[in-house]
Parts: sequence; C-alpha cells; structure tokens
Amino acid sequence: MVDQDPYRSRAQSLLKSEKVQGALADLVAKYWCEFHPVFRTATGEENGRRPENVSNEMFSCLHHIVRGLVNVENETDSAREIRKAVDSHIKRGTLDSYKIAINSILEEDKVLVELLDYILLADDNLDGNFKDRITHIKRIQQLKRECKVAYIDAKKMEAEAQWSRAIARYEAAMGLALNIRDSLATIHDDPVTVSFLVREGKRRGEREEDAAKRLEERKQDKKHDLVKAVVVAVISATLSAFITQAIVSSRSGAMNHSSSVILSR
Repeated sequence: MVDQDPYRSRAQSLLKSEKVQGALADLVAKYWCEFHPVFRTATGEENGRRPENVSNEMFSCLHHIVRGLVNVENETDSAREIRKAVDSHIKRGTLDSYKIAINSILEEDKVLVELLDYILLADDNLDGNFKDRITHIKRIQQLKRECKVAYIDAKKMEAEAQWSRAIARYEAAMGLALNIRDSLATIHDDPVTVSFLVREGKRRGEREEDAAKRLEERKQDKKHDLVKAVVVAVISATLSAFITQAIVSSRSGAMNHSSSVILSR
C-alpha cells in the first residue's frame, strides 16, 4: 500500500499558502453561489436523480483540487491547478445543470402550451367568457419566445467557450421558464379556462383523428389507383404483343401468297 503521509503533509503545507487558500475560497464561492442552486433545481426536476454528466464534472473538479494539493512543485502551480476546476468543470457543471432544468420545466406542460398556441389561432372565434383570458395566454406565448431566444443565445456562447456570458443567458432563460410554469399554474387553477381547454382539446383531437382517417383513405385510394394502373399496363402490353404478332403473321402470309403467285407464272 502507498504511504499516505507524504501526500498528507504536502497538502497541509500547501494549504498554509495564501495563494492556495485564495484559489480554494474562489472555488467554494463559485460552487455554492453559482453551481449549487441550479444543480439543486436540476436534481429536483430529475426527481432527485443526479444527472450523470454533471456528476462527472464534479468528480473532475475534485480531481483537480487533489492534484493541486499533492502533485505540484510549488504553491503557484497548486493555485493554478485548483483554478482549473473553477474555469472548466464548475462552469461546465453549471451550464449542464441549467440545460437540464430548463428543458425539464418546458417539457412539463408542453402539450398545454401547444394547445394554448392553437387556441390563439382561433382568437376571433372564442366565446365571450374566454376573451378575458386571452391576454394571459398571449403573455405565456411571449415568455416562451423570449425563453427560446435566451436559450439559443446561451448555446451559441457556450459553443464559443464564453462560459460566463452563457451562464448569464441560461440564468435568464430559466427565469423565463419558471415564469411560464407559474403562468400555466394560474391557468390550471382557473375552472373556466380548464373547462374551455378540455373542450377545445377534445375538438382538436377529433379533428386530428378525422384528418388521419382522410390521409389513410387517400393512401388507400392511391394504392388502388396504382394497382389498377399496373393491371391496365399489363393488359395493354399483352394486347399490344398479341396485335403485333397478328399483324406480323398476316404480313408473312400475304408475302407467301405473293411468292406463290409469282412462281406459278
């Protein structure tokens, strides 16, 4: 077994350095203030299950800290190694946690949001009792657009390794996603809106079912037309061959007759 005492002593010695203490203090602050809150949200959205990719980032973060305390030449290298954990894995873990949380929140009421979008298309045909709620639904739609823009911006910044800016945009996107959730909760608590949504959802389902039936009927008609065309083509080809053969035979007979007449002369 490897003797642990030299590594323990090395770590204790480096921990006395103000540079190393500062690097660790920055890491702890970043972890607790930036990563931990959104990680808890992401874990909550995953029913308490820690997302694997985020867990991997945290393991890598710990590895940098340990290596910075036992496998470096001096305190400057130690501080640099520890800061690598902040500059890479803490930020990556934060970014991944935001994406998990945002996607989970938006997926939660995806069907309802789609139905609200559908209802807005029928705005002019809404009955009087529901007219008052249309402003609220339009607000949800606007929040959804803003959330999508913020999310796309963050993805672009992340791809360009602008991690601090990406984190800020993801934070904005998650705030909008949470606002969408709260707005949808208001709809869930409104009996008039719920009743209307149930009715419209049923109508939409019936229309989609009718459209699916018509599509299947068109497919069957096309299949029938194709079979009919093939049969007609086969019959036409057969008749054409028969007629061609008959013409050839007739011409051959006529030529033989002419030859016989000439020879008899």
